Amino acid sequence: MNAKTLGILAAAAVALAVVATTMHQSDQPGGEETALGPLSPGLQEGVNRAQTLRISSGDAVMEFQRGEAGWTSPAHDGFPVMGERVREALIQLARLEKKDALTRDPARWAALQLEEPGPGSEARGVQILGDGDPLLDLVLGKDKWGASPGIYARLAGQDQTWLCDGRVSLPRTATEWMEKRVGQVPMTDVASVVLERGGATLSVNRPEQAEGAAAAGAVDWLLAELPEGRALATPNPLGRIAGALGWLSFDDVRQAASIPHDGEPAFVARYTTKSDQQVEIRGWEADGKTWCQLAASFVGVVEPETPEQEAEDPPEGAAQDEGPPVIETPKEDPQVKVDEWNGTWTGWFYSFPATTLDLWKSELEGLLEPLPEPEEMTEEVPEEPAVVLPEGEGGGQG
Repeated sequence: MNAKTLGILAAAAVALAVVATTMHQSDQPGGEETALGPLSPGLQEGVNRAQTLRISSGDAVMEFQRGEAGWTSPAHDGFPVMGERVREALIQLARLEKKDALTRDPARWAALQLEEPGPGSEARGVQILGDGDPLLDLVLGKDKWGASPGIYARLAGQDQTWLCDGRVSLPRTATEWMEKRVGQVPMTDVASVVLERGGATLSVNRPEQAEGAAAAGAVDWLLAELPEGRALATPNPLGRIAGALGWLSFDDVRQAASIPHDGEPAFVARYTTKSDQQVEIRGWEADGKTWCQLAASFVGVVEPETPEQEAEDPPEGAAQDEGPPVIETPKEDPQVKVDEWNGTWTGWFYSFPATTLDLWKSELEGLLEPLPEPEEMTEEVPEEPAVVLPEGEGGGQG
């Protein structure tokens, strides 16, 4: 390592030392203002009184409120958020411990992402409200990684900044606080799918399989409207349509009353299961999004219950063939799952990712192999007849 490189490294080390020193300069008062301990004394006892959690980041503000039914998001018409996630965040905030007093100079706050929260700021503002009284008003900055992880923080309205022991998990979007999965119908349970859009219908069906054939999830699905002489695109695109309900999660959610849906839907998708359950998705365009209404029903025939017959005792002296005990698996009532789905979906409209919506908006031509390009017609030029010269003319040697 030459002298020039050593000089650069030494200068960098000095610069880092200067930065560290500026955060601990003599702009800090002594006494109680810089005393270590809980960042917000008394918050741990007050967590159970929390009624509102408000988080601001950039120009976005999330707010969650606690009511009789638990924590909800007012911005999503009162859709529930996961109470465990909110409680975890409240406890993490209450457990923050002051580890090191840093700068009180507002000009240096931005280096720790502790400037005032708002547009263009990396800082996050956190407020916890009780019954009308604030329990916490805090600015959170960068996370500090390393052997002793921590987070930079500043109590709102105060100049003193802190390095705190602890971690605070605050998802950046409101839907990340929610259970976004709204249903699960594995492709192996799907018997058929019907898509309706703009007067056109596409029917995706599972082919009949002989015993010992490929697994049910590995079938090549059939399209009833496949034109003669055309082929499905490769790989078979129908499997993605049939599997769209396998893990259905929303991007946004609103109450049904908030979404205009008086007219004809933009599309309808009907999934029928092997157990004769039907899931219907209707989509409407509003506010620049596609909003979907989900409903379930049982479309099969209810079989009448047959009375159980008591087994007759064998005659005395007859040999009894006691084979292995037969364990009967109780058959699940399809209506139970239908009621469970409707209990979750009724009253709500969901916005799903574009990749899922595009499947339900499929058009016939988009599912087929493209037609071959027509060959260019080239005009044939007739050959001119060869000129035969009389004997002795042209080319002869004199």
